Amino acid sequence: MFGKKISVGLDLGDRWIKLVALTKSGSSISLFRVGRFLVSNQDKKDDLAGKLKLFFQTMDLKRVKVISSVGQSVIIKRVTFQAGDEEELGEVVSQQAKEHIPFDIQDIILDYHIISKIEDKKEFEVYLVACKKEYINARVKLFEKAGLNITCLDVDVFAFVNAFEFNYPRESKKAVYLLDIGEKRSFFGLYYRGDLIAFRDLDFGGSKLTGVIASTLNISFEEAEQVKMNKDIGLSLEQEKDVLQRLESEVQSWVLELKKMVSFYKTTYPPAKDVSTLFLAGGCSFALSQKDLFADAFDVSVEYLDPWFNIKKEVKSFDYSYLKAVKTQMVTATGLALRGLI
Repeated sequence: MFGKKISVGLDLGDRWIKLVALTKSGSSISLFRVGRFLVSNQDKKDDLAGKLKLFFQTMDLKRVKVISSVGQSVIIKRVTFQAGDEEELGEVVSQQAKEHIPFDIQDIILDYHIISKIEDKKEFEVYLVACKKEYINARVKLFEKAGLNITCLDVDVFAFVNAFEFNYPRESKKAVYLLDIGEKRSFFGLYYRGDLIAFRDLDFGGSKLTGVIASTLNISFEEAEQVKMNKDIGLSLEQEKDVLQRLESEVQSWVLELKKMVSFYKTTYPPAKDVSTLFLAGGCSFALSQKDLFADAFDVSVEYLDPWFNIKKEVKSFDYSYLKAVKTQMVTATGLALRGLI
């Protein structure tokens, strides 16, 4: 790979570990590796580091720079600080952050991301980010044990936005909704002209659907996962109908929660009134025709966010059917990898 820079994004999900490796040559960014593997709660307790090490070996990734994230164990707040310049801003954040974070400042690792600078008022609007030291230390220890060269720990939502902005530069100049449906949690945000104006973590995801299937059929969580993945375990037509009805009821509860957020956004943030597109992603975003449900509920067009829409892919290097099957899971991992290249 002489002359090419490699950046690896590693997304440690609740159920899947996802990896995207990108290369950059000149101004051109290409897809280099894509992979994932299932991880159980027992795997996390036993030898997750060993599995990560084997995963990288299988992907033939050696001595590469890896960017991962702190997952959802993070607090993010939008705050305005008074400061004349960025150097002064750093000092002000250090002094005043404790007023906005519900933890002892000694127990957390603090960072911030500048959203905008208001020149005439000498103010900076920032996202204040805090994560407990014990969690960061545990994650760093995991990576060290796996022999990985972690250069940065980012935030999932920022990585998601990074992937969106890179792949959809025209749309990123408009007002859009972003929705990422994960395994245990999801996030919904309003994005406008380079700014994630507002977003919120949501307490729903794919595991909720699995739980509904398990309780409806009185089967194990693992068996319910097979049903959710459309694998035949010998259900009768009556069972299938019952499961579908209950799943639709669950997803409708998600729609109602999102409707409340959309209503709030429209009354609070003027750009929300101009939204015409929702970008949808996440491993469970294909379940139960959610694309159509959201389109009808919010009166917008819904597009699956393609994390490689603006990234080159060598035809001989990939199975395109595999890329199509996994791409909605790979948005965060791609955004992390892009962090190391742009």
